[in-house]
Amino acid sequence: MISHESDRRHLERQILYARPIILLLSILAILEWPASANSHRCLYFLFGYLCYSLALIALDLVLNGRREWSSPLAIDLALIVILIYISPFAVPVWFPFLFVSYAAGSRWGMRAAMPLAAGFALVITLVNVVQRDVHNLNLITWIAILVAMFASWR
Repeated sequence: MISHESDRRHLERQILYARPIILLLSILAILEWPASANSHRCLYFLFGYLCYSLALIALDLVLNGRREWSSPLAIDLALIVILIYISPFAVPVWFPFLFVSYAAGSRWGMRAAMPLAAGFALVITLVNVVQRDVHNLNLITWIAILVAMFASWR
């Protein structure tokens, strides 16, 4: 828990500005993939998510100094769930997954963030196995991530 108000505001501002950077990384990952109907749908979704994050920054600039607010993390959680299912492969999901894990850990603490991150890792693993027919080394990598997430949660 951050004890100083200025430290908490600084951390919230970092979360606010990190969101569009993370989404740009996901957009670049989609652009590296061969074009398909699924990749176009995911790309449009990521551009919408990017516009949402830029609107949050604009809102922060407008409300600066007037009142204390933070962007709702529940919306990010819902958007990540949608992204997991519409993404044609797992790489564009990694960046927002890590962002949401970091934001949840900084806002809610590690006790609440670890089960959330482990649950998302489980969902990503299951979607990769069922929908995308991932086998061999990729499956072993995701299972290792999943085991590490659950092992770190006490």
